Amino acid sequence: MAALAEDHQVVQSRRLIYVYLCCSIIGLCTLVGLVVSPFGSLVTLAFHFVSAVMRGLMAIPTAVHQQWLVVAAAFSLVLLGISLFGTARVLRSSRKSEVVL
Repeated sequence: MAALAEDHQVVQSRRLIYVYLCCSIIGLCTLVGLVVSPFGSLVTLAFHFVSAVMRGLMAIPTAVHQQWLVVAAAFSLVLLGISLFGTARVLRSSRKSEVVL
């Protein structure tokens, strides 16, 4: 039984290696396809735009010397995450007709 279990483990690990290899090849081909295709220039442009906007937003507090703005923004993001989580939980519980307190 031990030899059979060990043989099964070897076969499963070999299959897993093939799956990882295939997924890596597909991912690499997709990445190359995006970069080479005309759509790739749109993706690159969008990335640079978002990067520039984020750098600009991060420069605002230091430019006006108000670090409290960064703290307020981080606190707002935390509150947004908590409220989205709570809303999703309430919506799930309303489908099950349960009361969540």
